[in-house]
Amino acid sequence: MRTGTPCSPCSSGYCDPTPAAGCCCAQPPPRQSPLIDPGYLSDPRDGERLVKGMRVARRLAHTPPLQGLLGEETTPGPSASDEQLLQALRQTLATYQHPVGTCRMGQADDPEAVVSATGAVHGLENLYVIDASVMPSLPSANPNLTTMAIAEHCAATLLLRIV
Repeated sequence: MRTGTPCSPCSSGYCDPTPAAGCCCAQPPPRQSPLIDPGYLSDPRDGERLVKGMRVARRLAHTPPLQGLLGEETTPGPSASDEQLLQALRQTLATYQHPVGTCRMGQADDPEAVVSATGAVHGLENLYVIDASVMPSLPSANPNLTTMAIAEHCAATLLLRIV
């Protein structure tokens, strides 16, 4: 984009990607940060859904309320094929920066659950995780309010146990 060129981005987002992320340690902690692969677009269904979302965003951009405000599409271009849209996605994909699910909440017999419904870490005493990491999946909205509700619930339960 040229400097000074008006820009009104129109984009689509996907709140429920197919999980394929991974994390490992290159060296024993704390010598080096973990290697994190978010696995973006590693499942073809995710790319297909985002391309559909881009097509919907394009249709919305051409409706009377928006048509005169957004200008012409410059990248990847109005006649781009699905493959070209997918390539543009691969080059510009960004995260919502709201990772969740690293300490999944659930029953003790759930092999993927790390904490109980009160935030207590399974198998350990007096250790709690009370943040967005306990959500099994990202809500289809900003997770701030959901996180606050979880924290309020867990804090109230913890206070009852302490008092």
